[in-house]
Amino acid sequence: MADSNLVGRKTLVLCGISLTSVALAAGVVIGVFVGSSSQQLELPFEIPVNAAAAYGQDGYAFASGPVENDLEGVFFLDTLTGTLKAAIQNPRQPSFMYECSTDISGDFGQIKNGKYMIGTGRANIVQGAGGGASKYASSVVYVIELTSGRLNSYAFRIPANLRSAKTTKAFQGKFVKAGSIELRKNQAGAE
Repeated sequence: MADSNLVGRKTLVLCGISLTSVALAAGVVIGVFVGSSSQQLELPFEIPVNAAAAYGQDGYAFASGPVENDLEGVFFLDTLTGTLKAAIQNPRQPSFMYECSTDISGDFGQIKNGKYMIGTGRANIVQGAGGGASKYASSVVYVIELTSGRLNSYAFRIPANLRSAKTTKAFQGKFVKAGSIELRKNQAGAE
């Protein structure tokens, strides 16, 4: 019986070196070769990446979403006060290049202890005549208030030259309620 176990073990050992050791050594050699390359890996095609995230905890809700081309915005909702804020990172320096804030608490009726969820979505809102110095961002912010059973969307305008603007002071904007829909009949606590 001992010989059958020994035979099984000999198949995993080749000339005194285990197959695990051989695989580990091969991985190290490949890693050193790839890591020592001074150039980044370049693909012959582009991979479009669109990422949005949402999270909430301790009276705050957070979401991110595309604003324009390769710029992304972050959106914050203080669920205790109903203040919705947005910020866009400046790609040329460590500061925000756009800020926006509004109180949305009244948009859901007279709610006591509102319960909110937040998300973003792409929207190609028609710019309208004479858009000129500003345009709508390519995202809207969706806010659901669970007690009232309502979903509201909020759009916001950004400077037409946001990407190319050379300023150290953040542009100030405002949200516009873009839509509202009742998801279910009002619940207790909503008037």
